Amino acid sequence: MVDAHVSGACEEIHKGSSPFFGIINEKKMKNSSELTDILKKLKTNYFAETLKAEALEDLTREDVENLKELADDAQMGFTLKVGGSEAYRDTKFAKEIGIRKLVVPMIESAYALEKFITVVEEVYHDDEFPEIYANIETFNGAALLDEILNAESCQRMSGIIFGRTDMCGSLGLTSQDVDNDEIYQYALSISNQVAKCGKPLYLHERFRNKKNIV
Repeated sequence: MVDAHVSGACEEIHKGSSPFFGIINEKKMKNSSELTDILKKLKTNYFAETLKAEALEDLTREDVENLKELADDAQMGFTLKVGGSEAYRDTKFAKEIGIRKLVVPMIESAYALEKFITVVEEVYHDDEFPEIYANIETFNGAALLDEILNAESCQRMSGIIFGRTDMCGSLGLTSQDVDNDEIYQYALSISNQVAKCGKPLYLHERFRNKKNIV
């Protein structure tokens, strides 16, 4: 899953061993068609599949609606990262505007995942159930990953995302350590565990290019 990541007025896209960063300040854009053209280029030239916005950031509901419209115009998917495993309001809003891909951060136990799946089941009907991706990005989440993957609620998930930066924070490291061997070993372990349960794992291209990563 290659995504154009929106945080405030910034979009990032990572593709290949050399990340491409596109900075877009909406206030400087003359009209939305320019943004749509940029998304189309990201999709065509860099294989971006979805535009991702974070409810945790300083985006308003109107911002998210506008970004969703831009993604639709560019014929690109749209993903919302909700505020947490109990983010009912974010999930309800996502359904209201037709978002079919959700990312839930900081999953550290089977119970946390179960709570979020329950929220989604309360909001979405079975015939429109969204794709759900769980972020494993802390020491605790990695330690309990087998429990999370073996939980009944895991069957509702579409995939796992490994978050390097927050993993560093949970280990007392800095963002400068995202590519060090300790983080790679966590990525390798998580990759092996996720492969056994048949779910896709999404992680930074630098790790996917390393030996033994599934």
